[in-house]
Amino acid sequence: MCQGTGRGGKEKTLVLYDISSTPIIRHVKVKGLARDDDPSLKEYWQKRQTKQGKQYWA
Repeated sequence: MCQGTGRGGKEKTLVLYDISSTPIIRHVKVKGLARDDDPSLKEYWQKRQTKQGKQYWA
């Protein structure tokens, strides 16, 4: 923690964030020319959304 000055000129205690506590998240690229409006790739997009939703709410 350290002391600083806020926007209004008042003293403020600042808490520094420990960057090492941030988890590394790898991103999966979209396959080639995959478009979300292509009916033949509907299952592909559903799997991606489900997987990303599970990671988000974990």
